[in-house]
Amino acid sequence: PGERDVRRQAIFALSRRPADEAVPRLLAMAQSLPDRELRRTAVFWLGRSKDPRAVAWFEQVLTGR
Repeated sequence: PGERDVRRQAIFALSRRPADEAVPRLLAMAQSLPDRELRRTAVFWLGRSKDPRAVAWFEQVLTGR
């Protein structure tokens, strides 16, 4: 597999970790990864987490506040 596929799999594996470990890292990735597709993957798994920190981030992004 290509490098992007390996990174995508790593993001998925991170999403399976406990929320206290996964959510802060996924949030950081969603905000800073230079690869748009990998950012999208991090955002997807954040949405699936239903964690309050992720919900707050989505609200902030969507409302611009």
